Amino acid sequence: MADGEVNYCGQPIAMVLATTARLAEAAAKCVTVDYDDHKEPAILNLADAEEHALQYPGVDTKYERGDVEVAITGTEKILEGEIKLSTQKHFYMETQSTYVEPGDEDSITVYTATQGGGLVVNCISKALNIPHHAIHLKMRRAGGAFGGKLSRNLMHSTNCAVAAHLTQQPVKLVLSRNTDMEIVGGRHDMTVAYKVGFTEDAKLIALDVDIKQDGGFASDLSGFCNMACPRAVDQTYYIPHYRTRSRTFRTNKLSKTAVRGPGEIQGSYIMEEIIDHIAHELKITSTQVRDVNHYPEDEPEKCVDPGGKPLTHYTIPRIWKELKAKADFDERQSKVHEFNAANNWKKRGIAITPVKYEVGCGMKTAAVSIFPDGSVLLSHAGSEMGQGLFTKCIQTAAYTLGKATGTALPLDRIRNHDTDSFAIPDPSPTGGSVGSESSAEAIRRACTELVERLEPFAEKLRADGKPADFNDIVAAANGKINLQATGAFEDGGSLSYHNWGAAVSEVEVDVLTGETSILRSDMIYDCGKSLNPAIDFGQAEGAFMMGVGFLLREEIIHADDGRLVSNGTWEYKIPSRMDVPLEWNIEFLKDSPFPKGILTSKASGEPPLVLSTSITSAIRQATGSARKDVGLSDFPPMMTPCTPQRIQESTGHRLVEGSPLLA
Repeated sequence: MADGEVNYCGQPIAMVLATTARLAEAAAKCVTVDYDDHKEPAILNLADAEEHALQYPGVDTKYERGDVEVAITGTEKILEGEIKLSTQKHFYMETQSTYVEPGDEDSITVYTATQGGGLVVNCISKALNIPHHAIHLKMRRAGGAFGGKLSRNLMHSTNCAVAAHLTQQPVKLVLSRNTDMEIVGGRHDMTVAYKVGFTEDAKLIALDVDIKQDGGFASDLSGFCNMACPRAVDQTYYIPHYRTRSRTFRTNKLSKTAVRGPGEIQGSYIMEEIIDHIAHELKITSTQVRDVNHYPEDEPEKCVDPGGKPLTHYTIPRIWKELKAKADFDERQSKVHEFNAANNWKKRGIAITPVKYEVGCGMKTAAVSIFPDGSVLLSHAGSEMGQGLFTKCIQTAAYTLGKATGTALPLDRIRNHDTDSFAIPDPSPTGGSVGSESSAEAIRRACTELVERLEPFAEKLRADGKPADFNDIVAAANGKINLQATGAFEDGGSLSYHNWGAAVSEVEVDVLTGETSILRSDMIYDCGKSLNPAIDFGQAEGAFMMGVGFLLREEIIHADDGRLVSNGTWEYKIPSRMDVPLEWNIEFLKDSPFPKGILTSKASGEPPLVLSTSITSAIRQATGSARKDVGLSDFPPMMTPCTPQRIQESTGHRLVEGSPLLA
């Protein structure tokens, strides 16, 4: 809540309590607020924030190797450019929601949709000045989150808890879609300046990238995003002399935060646009530039990321070769050139782009309880948000407990308990694509201990010539041993690794309207040995389409006073069924178990998001052909999202005044 000073247009200043939601909304609309005049003008863009030196202290990152200045000066070719990247909303299915019941002895029960149960408990404890053991947090599932229910849930759940505590009445808070979009942050806007040096044969020599990101009125999770973006710029390309810098500035807009793939999609977009720029300068295809610049697998001393981490389990060379063959890339590229030569008002493009995406696992704890009838209850720190975490945990438990008999347990014998702070005292945050696997590993360790405890009873049954059925084993052990065990993946902090994949996308652009159809997308992603291919395929599809939304559709519009205009579905457009590739082929890299991973798996929730950059690279190829038709030879950068209007403008074909297409 604003306290004395309003930091952005739409910032909450009070909360209305009523007996019904309709009454509460009506009462809130009756409130009139008087604001004093600004002593200083509102800062609504990065240029003004930089001019006023409003950089967040400590929220800056730099990765550097080699001597960039000297290397660039000595290269055969040098290019400079600027890129602007807009924001994106989480647009989860269910808005922020919390229900709080006051209890005895100043205790409360909190039902909230959150990615970080422990964070919620901590905030409420401080706000109410009560110990953690008086706060019972429960969550069955959240209707989507994408990073928006990590830090941005805290203010809503805490305000709701304060209201319930003060009134000693149950309080329920569910934000409308408009309110949710106006006060919950999104992806960071960025302005990027780059300078790249390369050779006549397209080899990258030196790269200097300066990133400025809009953090809004509070730093929130800007520090992580500020680190992730410059770390991701290199993608799968070896650049001997490399420097990326990122700074975050304070503006009078709502606080920005982590959105699925924070910083990673922007880092990839920056690099792929630079590659497209180089290809344009050398008059070759972008694929030719990409082909000669991947990290060399036969030179391990060069296969090190900007942070100094070796690129282990590096499967890009194999993925690149297999994908080109399966997508008929070379033949289709020739057909695209033929199509563009024969058509003026429809243009096509095709591109292949890679992804390098680093993830790190955090600590997760779990408790597994076996009941006398042989049924099993799982408690863990993970938050189910639609990513299939519960399913993967049940599968892991069924597989591990099945070792007691040699046959996996039926899945219907196992149930997930709610994420519960009384069962797991510190429900750690779920995010970064690794929540399911980390929770599954904690479950596996608890189940392994239970199997060891049950083994003597199983042996005795077998020695007596009886079948070692799981229910019989449990019945024999009941009352003699503890049938509950805890497990902790406490070494999760040491498990970090890179994810690899590539995608080919072909698009068709209407030169007159700028509308774009994605004709076909092919993807190969290295998921290790997937814990559940059906879930992970869905994660890959969903991530890719969220990337399509960021790059093509989801435009944020602010009024001159900073008011958010695109605060609902009428103005803000997520991808529709017409944005889905007309032909879509996704597969996981075969025979690629990852021994370092949890049950040899790899993350799937976020990395495929980055592969949507194959679409924007293909669009540049299509608009480049249109520009040639009208005698334009310069390289036009495109600001995201690449809306139909922006794509049409980049074709170089100007619409006459009065055209209905301009209406």
